[in-house]
Amino acid sequence: MIKAPNNLPFEQARLDELHGLSILDTPPEPEYDDLVNLASEICNTPVAMISLVDQDRQWYKARVGTDTQQTGRDESFCGHAIVHDGVFKVPDAHLDERFHDNPLVLEFGYRFYAGANLKTSNGHSLGTICAVDTIPRELSERQVHSLESLARQIVCLFELRKHRDLVYTLNHNKEEVMSVLSHDLRDPFSMILNISQLLLDNNRTMDAAKTRQLTEAIYTTGKSTYDHLDNLLSWLRISSTEIPIDPQTVDLASLIETVTGMLQPVATSKNVKLALSGPAEIKLATDATMLRSILQNLLSNALKFSPEHTTVHCQWQLEDGEVTIQISDQGSGLSEQLLQQINSTELIGRSSQPGTKGETGKGLGLNIAQGFAQRMGSQIKAENSPEAGSIFSFRLPAVSSIV
Repeated sequence: MIKAPNNLPFEQARLDELHGLSILDTPPEPEYDDLVNLASEICNTPVAMISLVDQDRQWYKARVGTDTQQTGRDESFCGHAIVHDGVFKVPDAHLDERFHDNPLVLEFGYRFYAGANLKTSNGHSLGTICAVDTIPRELSERQVHSLESLARQIVCLFELRKHRDLVYTLNHNKEEVMSVLSHDLRDPFSMILNISQLLLDNNRTMDAAKTRQLTEAIYTTGKSTYDHLDNLLSWLRISSTEIPIDPQTVDLASLIETVTGMLQPVATSKNVKLALSGPAEIKLATDATMLRSILQNLLSNALKFSPEHTTVHCQWQLEDGEVTIQISDQGSGLSEQLLQQINSTELIGRSSQPGTKGETGKGLGLNIAQGFAQRMGSQIKAENSPEAGSIFSFRLPAVSSIV
């Protein structure tokens, strides 16, 4: 038996998109059950499945003609099928050296297999819709095209699932949006107007030191309010299904330097060092605005919870055609609840904890970062460092590199 390959190009990004759907190990749903029944009827086979290929297993979202819920990835036919475009066919497994001694052939009697690739708009193959029989056979051209059509319908269901979750997120948090607009933005503007009025009324008698103090208060309040508004708009942008990803060639090191340069005044004010390390010339094909927002939110979050005289590290490395970007701090780390929410891509609660200098916020930053990462076919992972602090990381495909 030849094992199904598990070292596909951009494998981690593929798995991140699959896990981001939150579909694995979910109960049966009629819309998927209907499609496997159609596949069975169209191909005239007793068995049909929608198979999703996870890291070490294939799991059936829907199935007909079998009680098996999942099998190992190594022996799966679908693990082979996802590396092929269109429909992958095995007319007679007994005559195919890849499958003649496969457990599914020896124990379940599978002889014929045809699987249509479930490829998303991000180019990731998540699994197949497949038809299986216990006798050798061939599919007609019409049956092949019909199986491909069913695969496209399933991918559409995946997209609808993501959009449904985004709409739920927006509706679930509309009261929070109103809170940000009415409180987090309204109150600071009132403060700015009051201080400005004080300056206007006393500009001839106020000394230079007092004038500077009030001017700095206006700037600080205005900058904080702008950041709140920018985060709110970014969050609403995630929830909009009408704004497409705009892939561009991005110089990663240059973008990171730009973002950290913007945040350097914050780091300086807290006596926190920003340390960067990674290859100088790595190019990504991705949405520069979304990536900038992810980096800014993760770095801002790291700075917010960093004690004085500590270091926030931003590191990136290239491996197997993918770039891993990692941001770590030396703060108090993350609670188990927050770790679970981030790593399962659940919506993160809005009750943001104050930073080490009393910084406040609405907790939108991590949701924005995770939302943009998912739109780009990735997923942010979080863990606590064995020494101290937390580590956030995500992966993106590289288009070229000079290491």
